Amino acid sequence: MEQRIGILGGTFNPIHNAHLKMALDFSETLHFDKVLIIPTRIPPHKRAADMASTEDRLEMCRLAARSSPVFQVSDLEIRRPGPSYTSDTLEFLSGENPEARFYFLTGADMFLTIQDWRRPEKIFELATICAAPREKSDIFILQNHANRLKLQYGSLFQYEILDIPLMPVSSTESADGPALGSRSILLCPSRWRTISGNAACINKNGGGFSMSISAMTVEDCKKIIRKRLGDYRYQHSVNVSKCAADLAEKYGADPHKAKIAGILHDATKETPYPEQLQMMERYGILLSDIEKQAPKLWHAVSGACFMEYELGIEDEDILNAVRYHTTARKGMTTLEKVIYIADFISAERDYPGVDELRRASRESLERVMLEGLSFSMCDLSKRKMLIHPNTFEAYNEILLAMKKE
Repeated sequence: MEQRIGILGGTFNPIHNAHLKMALDFSETLHFDKVLIIPTRIPPHKRAADMASTEDRLEMCRLAARSSPVFQVSDLEIRRPGPSYTSDTLEFLSGENPEARFYFLTGADMFLTIQDWRRPEKIFELATICAAPREKSDIFILQNHANRLKLQYGSLFQYEILDIPLMPVSSTESADGPALGSRSILLCPSRWRTISGNAACINKNGGGFSMSISAMTVEDCKKIIRKRLGDYRYQHSVNVSKCAADLAEKYGADPHKAKIAGILHDATKETPYPEQLQMMERYGILLSDIEKQAPKLWHAVSGACFMEYELGIEDEDILNAVRYHTTARKGMTTLEKVIYIADFISAERDYPGVDELRRASRESLERVMLEGLSFSMCDLSKRKMLIHPNTFEAYNEILLAMKKE
């Protein structure tokens, strides 16, 4: 009978409750026969000047393993000289247990870099990769990274992702506290399940997972951008989200979509320009000559890329609302106009003329669009800055439509 063995490797300096919780959650969900806890001898990914001795780290793991009969501790990597490479460990274990099926357990950070490890193809060949998010907002990123690995490595890459985050435990919280001996504290099995690499939702391009907008909350998005933006830009995004929801209610757009687009519209605003360029090149975005000379516009394009390819958002209206929130364009949807204006008049804005725009936003969406586009073009021309052709086209379209009324 095939054994199902989980592999929990790491420095374990020290081992802590989040490590054990992840292992127990996967064990219960995937029905492991055992989980091997394998402390490294020399970790190839990090060096810590204050790292405990191999003997102490091994003993800490043995003490922690007493919390569940499923845990077994192996000194395989500690006995083996040189750096501890996962591919070597899996090869050895596979040779010792040819009938076993292995599952390599990892946290979010390591999962996002596993393709850069030594011999990733060998790792994927010998084990299913199991990843656990630290918090709910990580799930979207992990699932989309798994999609890219699936496209790159095909059927060789198999994965499992917990769809509920680990408890917030830092590495300074050792596993000898009260939670260690209490399975009810460590695990709520009825609330946990996995999303399988073999059973993920298929998106419109035949890839992998795609995230339903109805399943994504504003709080999820706040956690995502909080990591990416400074205090001012974060608060601006929160304000735009609130303003966009109000405008959507007034003018007939979807308020939930408005909140999501609003909170994420500046997601890559503070991402360095070279990284934004790399992201756009990676996803096949070709910038026009004007766009190449106007890097302040890039975050709208790279932000839409981030949302589609990193977060798995497929809603075209939301993506376009972010894509064109700086330049506008001809043929804008109501949601696109809502985000464009909300960005102009959010609560923290205090430039000359903003109050007039706010008043106009309460009277007519078309009128405030015309005023906003006029303001933008005048400001850019005064500063001798390039004006995107999309902005001219949007202005002319709205003005012509208003003249016909």
